[in-house]
Amino acid sequence: MAWAGEKRRLRVLLVDDSAAARTLIKLYLAPMDCDFAEAASGADGLRAALAGPFDLAITDLNMPGMDGFTMLRLLRAQPAGKTLPLLLLSSDPRAEYLMREGRAAGANAVLRKPVTASDLLHAVGELTHAGSARAAAPS
Repeated sequence: MAWAGEKRRLRVLLVDDSAAARTLIKLYLAPMDCDFAEAASGADGLRAALAGPFDLAITDLNMPGMDGFTMLRLLRAQPAGKTLPLLLLSSDPRAEYLMREGRAAGANAVLRKPVTASDLLHAVGELTHAGSARAAAPS
């Protein structure tokens, strides 16, 4: 529970099969003082997102089993997933394809890996209306 005048921490779901990638994202988002939940697969990410609540979900595209596109589509088909801001990350070199398919799957924003702290903080700030923390972004 937040006290009057106290800022509530962002609740962020990280979905990536790479523990190192999840750790890096948490490090980059440290200036925003977030609470994180993690999932290592699209299926686990979908279950966690639907159990929520979260202020944002960040998912990788390429994961074994259920990929990020499928997770986003299934999430958007559920009432609990219709308004959740979704950020898709991918190392896929096809930028136009990634943007087109990511948006079609339900992503609010798409970033290509390797992502910078500045770009990630900016995107998260835009999606959650918490952009004031990005001035403190590490390079």
